[in-house]
This record gives sequence, structure tokens and C-alpha cells, in this order.
Amino acid sequence: MSKRMIGIIAVAMLVDLAGFQSLLHAVPAAVVSEEGGTSRSRSRQFIIHGKDGHTRGAFCVFCEDVKDDLLGLLRRPDRWRSPIVLQLSGHTTAISGDNLIRPKIFQLAGGGFRLQADIEISDGFTAQLIREGVIQMLLAELILRSHTTADFKGHGNLLPEWLSIGVTEAIEYRRQGRPTELSSSILRSGKIISVTDIIFADPRKINSISREIYRASCCYLILALVGQDEGSMKMGRMISDLAVFRGSPQALLEKHFPGIAGSNDSLEKWWALELASMAQPTVKDVLDPLKSERALENSLKVRYVEREQKTQAVRVFRNRPKMIWSVLRLRKKVDEAGEKSLPANSDFIEVDIADYRQFMGHPDRVKLLADIEVKLLQLSYRAFPLHRRMIQEYQVILTLLAKGKTTGIDEKLAKLAAARADLASLTEKATDYVNWYEATQVNRRSGVFTAYKKVFKDLNRPLPPRGDGLSVYLDDLDKEFRQD
Repeated sequence: MSKRMIGIIAVAMLVDLAGFQSLLHAVPAAVVSEEGGTSRSRSRQFIIHGKDGHTRGAFCVFCEDVKDDLLGLLRRPDRWRSPIVLQLSGHTTAISGDNLIRPKIFQLAGGGFRLQADIEISDGFTAQLIREGVIQMLLAELILRSHTTADFKGHGNLLPEWLSIGVTEAIEYRRQGRPTELSSSILRSGKIISVTDIIFADPRKINSISREIYRASCCYLILALVGQDEGSMKMGRMISDLAVFRGSPQALLEKHFPGIAGSNDSLEKWWALELASMAQPTVKDVLDPLKSERALENSLKVRYVEREQKTQAVRVFRNRPKMIWSVLRLRKKVDEAGEKSLPANSDFIEVDIADYRQFMGHPDRVKLLADIEVKLLQLSYRAFPLHRRMIQEYQVILTLLAKGKTTGIDEKLAKLAAARADLASLTEKATDYVNWYEATQVNRRSGVFTAYKKVFKDLNRPLPPRGDGLSVYLDDLDKEFRQD
């Protein structure tokens, strides 16, 4: 039974470890091969040059998948006009250059545009990098689609940085069905920046931590805009308008989303409300076993005010003098409970449901237990599947306690506590098993430590030779001393 439980937990945890399969090992389906080292994708929008047919086919499939994700976000049909040409070069063992993807836009003499990107496949090449590049090219094609004769030279970047990053992150959000752990943490922490700072920021001038906050902010801004009434249609119109619009980014938002911004203050208020709404967890945000256990432990805490019991005791003492000894015993019991459970400088007592005897005499016992039942009901939607049966059994116990029935409660609580402890132990074993499996049995890696590995490799590489006079002189001296 324990091995089966470990397997169930391990399978659930392996879902999060399933990273993106290597792009170069994708199965090339629906690819049109042509002579001269060229392949076309299934929609024929992507034209791939260079490398071998298998690599080109993998790129064709990947680019079409990215396009499907983008069209799904914007709810648009596939009616492309300008092809996108990708020129592949390099090898995965080569040292990465500064720009692995170099996009270009050529205006054709008879009208229309040609979009091209030179892609260098080297050791720094990742699926996320090519995904961002393809999304940028697709957005540029959407911008230019209805403006085949537009002259956008001299007007800065055709595609705003916040829009490009926001759409890329929003697509990743939709692909996973939930935000990334980092993005979700940023949202809960309230570190999301304002709309004005998003649309006017220069991400190239911020540090790595601020960059992650900026990317998460762009993502949630796109999701908030698309979530408006007819938001996808308005977003498509705004993207198309970028080719000819010459106003500020804020004016562009106000033009296509008039309901969110009557003034700068109202825009930020709308943004604050949208963030508060998105910060609320949904039923899709299923907790892992450890988080479910912590949430269950929190939900089973009974909190009540000590003063209410003392006041009730004094009121009974005044109205019914004959019950003096009962009242004194009740007050003594309340004081003892308060000394054990009451934190310093606090008016509240917090006890676990297992210590039900401490609050069974509370006048608001039914209400206190009802509050716990509401918390358990909310948790049941998001708890790990193996915790849901336990939550149901705790709800039965709450019903019995509300009716004043305590027979067999201790045995039920002890059984549930043992089951929770066993599940926590199995979770640790499942985690160890998943880590072992990823380290020894999986042919591909999760990519979590790719950035650290790259930095380590870069630090161990010899520095490139410098051509300035002083460096050349020192190199010559070094050679002479080595000869001696």
C-alpha cells in the first residue's frame, strides 16, 4: 500500500518536472520539404533555411505550435500575409554570441514586408529564447498585416517591449494553466508595478530581480486587458494600430480600452482591482501535499476571544447567585485554558480541533465550528487529492461536535492524525524518488539550473585576447618569462 501511495504522489509531482522537450528532438509533422535545404511549415508561413531536414522540421512544428498559442490568446483566425523566414546556423557546442536571434524587416518594392530572423544555434540556445523570438515576429506580422505601405522608419521600435514580453508570458501562463511559481509569488507579494511604469520602463536598464517583477507585471497586464469585454478583439485592434499610431502608450491603451482609463488615477485603480482579483486562488491551483498539509493544519485552528467567556461567566454569576460554585469552576477552567493557549498580549485563544474540550463550553461553539467548516470546504477544492477524504472526515467530526456529541471523537482524531503523518512521510519518500529519477533516469533535464550552469561555464572559459597596446605588451612579456 505504501509503495502504491508513493507512486501516486510521485506521478503527481512528475507533472511539474516535465519540462520542454528538446526542440531538436521534436517530431517533424506536416512539414513541406523543398530543394536546397529549405522547409515550409504546415501553414506555409514559416520558411526555414539551413541545417538538416530534421532540424528544420522540428523548427516548423515548434513555430506552428507557438502561432497556435498566440492566435488562441488573441482569438484570431490564421490569415497571415507576410511569410516569416528563419535562417539557421551554428552548432550546440559553439560558444554563444551576444545575439542568438537577429530579427529583420524588409519592405518590398511592390508593397508588403518580409520578416526574417537569423538564428544562431549554440550552447546558450533554449526553447524559451526561440519562443520569444517567434512571438515577436508574429506580432510584427500582425502589426504590418493591414498596413502594407506604412512607413514606420524613424518612429522607434515597431513593437513595444511591454507588449512583446507580456504576450510571451501570458502565453506561457495559458500553456501551464497557472502562473509560474515566481510569477505567482510576485503577485501575492504585491510587488507588481504600476501601469505607467510598465509601459514606459526600459527593461534593459533594470537588474535581474526587477526584470522578473517587470515580466510578471507585463504578463498580468496583458491577461487583464484580454479579460475585458471583447478584450481579445480590442487587443488585436491595438496591435494592428501600432503601425500608424503616433501617440503615447497610455493614449493607445485609452483609445482601444476606453472603459479602463478616464484618467491616470482611474487607470491605476482599475489595475489595482484587477490585481486583487487575479491574486485570489482558483480551483485550478491545486496544492501539493506539503502545502495541503499546512493549509489543513491552519484550517483546523479554533480561535475565540477569552473575554467573551469571562463576561458570560460574570453575567451568569450576577443573574443566578445559586450557581456560584459552578461559575467559579467555569472561570477557573477558562483561566487555565487561557494560560496554556493564549499568546502574550493577545485577547484570542487558538487551539487545535483535537483540543475540543477547551471550547465545548463556549457559548458560540456552533459558530466557531461553522467557521472551520467553511475553511475546510474552501480548502477541499484545492487540496491534494489524498487530503480530500481526510477533509470530509473532519467535516463529519465538526458536525458531531456542533451537536455536542463527543463519543468516539478522540479515536477519529487520532486516526486522522496518524494518516496525515503517514502521508507526510510518503511525500518525502516520493520527493526523494522523483529527484533520483530525474537525476539518473531522465534523458533530458528540467532546465532549472541552466542559467547557473552557463555562468559557471563562462567563468571557466579563458578570456578572449585583447588588442590594446598594454595588453599586447604584457602578453609579450609573459611569453618571454615563460621561455626563460
